[in-house]
Amino acid sequence: MVKPVSRCVPATQELMTALDRGFKPREDFVFRVAGAFTVESRDYDPPVYFVAAIVGDGSPPQMRRVSMGTWATESLDGKGDIYSVDVYTQIDSTYPRFAAIAPKPDAFDGTRAALDCALDEFARHNEMNYLYTGTMVASPAPRPAASDG
Repeated sequence: MVKPVSRCVPATQELMTALDRGFKPREDFVFRVAGAFTVESRDYDPPVYFVAAIVGDGSPPQMRRVSMGTWATESLDGKGDIYSVDVYTQIDSTYPRFAAIAPKPDAFDGTRAALDCALDEFARHNEMNYLYTGTMVASPAPRPAASDG
């Protein structure tokens, strides 16, 4: 079976820095993006790029509270407008909602591909980190102590 060619392109450092700057300040931790990938949507002209990244507290390999985030932009250099696509980025970033300005609010071709690439990258890094250090990149949140009651 032939695997389809990926539409994903690793995000530039400039774009990742712009995503980092867009998070709302928090007292308890600092959001950072890692393993970001972009996919050009087939739904827009001029092009819109969907960006998916691992989001967590700190920097790899010691990231905690890991989740995924998705954004949209017309510029891959981090200098253009950036929009929040998913609920997570809409809550925790200062970027406006993409659906509110999108000429085709139901057109999200590329989001799933970008998320799949970011998840694959995270799994690869996590696996390599585990092989070399015996620890995972993202540790699960500690479980609460069992109650006696």
